[in-house]
Formats: sequence, structure tokens, C-alpha cells
Amino acid sequence: MLSPSTRHTDLTIKRDRYARAGIASYWVIDPAGPILTAYDLVDGGYVEVASVGPDDTWTATLPFEVTVRPGELLH
Repeated sequence: MLSPSTRHTDLTIKRDRYARAGIASYWVIDPAGPILTAYDLVDGGYVEVASVGPDDTWTATLPFEVTVRPGELLH
């Protein structure tokens, strides 16, 4: 599980700074799940495009095409 300060940093401060820098995609992995939440930059702000559980797969298209399964990321 993410600590409250890490969660705040990742989901607000870091996300806002990345958006201002124009970074096309932003992913957050909560290791407690693990759950991957993916955001794409749309009109200067991030929009959630996926929330993927440990046994699910998801294929991102930005910043490049890649298929991930969160349960395999933390091995």
C-alpha cells in the first residue's frame, strides 16, 4: 500500500507537474493490488484511460504500444 504522502505526491503534485511539462501519458501502480491506473494528457490535463487489476491485461497506445499485466510488474 502506498503511504499517504506518497499517494498525495503521485496523484497530485507529480501528475500536475507532468501535465504542465506536456508528458503524454502518466501511469501509477499501487503495489497493494497491484493496480495500474493510466492517464493520457488531453487538453492540458490528465484523463484516466485505464484501471487494470493484477490479472488483467491492457494495451497502451501512448507513448508507444505496449501490453502490460500489473501482476507481472512486481516480480
